[in-house]
Amino acid sequence: MQTSKTGSEGNEGHPAGADRGLSTGGSRAERAAIVFSRADYRPAGELLALLWSDLDPQNRSVSVTKSVSRLNGKLVVSQPKTQHSIRTLIVPQQAVDLLIQEHSLHPNNPYLFPSPTTGTMYSPETVARIHKRILRDAGLEDCRFHDLRHTFATVALQNGVDIKTLSGMLGHYSSGFTLD
Repeated sequence: MQTSKTGSEGNEGHPAGADRGLSTGGSRAERAAIVFSRADYRPAGELLALLWSDLDPQNRSVSVTKSVSRLNGKLVVSQPKTQHSIRTLIVPQQAVDLLIQEHSLHPNNPYLFPSPTTGTMYSPETVARIHKRILRDAGLEDCRFHDLRHTFATVALQNGVDIKTLSGMLGHYSSGFTLD
């Protein structure tokens, strides 16, 4: 299993205006998901499959071991695409604090990011809608949630993160794959 660290707070190299989405309202869980995803812009499926047991608040880390996707109209949790996608990541303290606050409202829920409507995991389509709403409310240009990974990778490289480290952060199997 790989361990990736993105800096003391995981805020380095993010596009201008990236913080604006945090002040546009939304639930603590939505704000936590934004801050949390900013640590390396992991795929939505990995974010949604996280359980409380995957979070280590003391070490500000999370174990990524599964992903959720839609198959034949149903949400299915499975292993990530590759063994390299299974990794431990350091997350911003701000995200840990927001998650702990949010979890106090539903302490028996196993999901790190439960849907406030159903109490179960969000669907990837719902995250896409929330993402678009946050961008619109913040006055930011529209983009897909997954596009943030590409932006993060480009800006990380521009700011001196070496390709091997970046590849591990993104859960890629090789530096060559990251560069392609």
